[in-house]
Amino acid sequence: RLSRDDPSLASACRKTLTNLGPVFVKLGQILSVREDILGQVWSDELAKLQNSVDAFGGPEAVEEALASDRMLRDGLEWYDPAPIAVASIAQVHKGTWCNIEDGSTTDVAIKVLRPNVRNQVGVDLC
Repeated sequence: RLSRDDPSLASACRKTLTNLGPVFVKLGQILSVREDILGQVWSDELAKLQNSVDAFGGPEAVEEALASDRMLRDGLEWYDPAPIAVASIAQVHKGTWCNIEDGSTTDVAIKVLRPNVRNQVGVDLC
């Protein structure tokens, strides 16, 4: 018999949303803040979607993102291959960008989309 407060059912739902992809993870993240609707057990379980996403790609992911943006690639002096934040759609890396005209530097955040995320989101929303 299913119970609204069954942690195993809430866990199975979270895992299913994760397997379905980024749009469904976002839906779970949104629902996680509605404890008034879902109850404590479900809200706590879905909240795990907000802070337990694995990093992807390593330095190759950043290099691929840089390859498509000549201005960023040409001015980037340094970036950290380890992400400072990871989410269902993208991850963020620290870097330093140099202004080619005056040589000044600026700390930047480089947002790298997950592989194939654009196509997957498009399919999920259709």
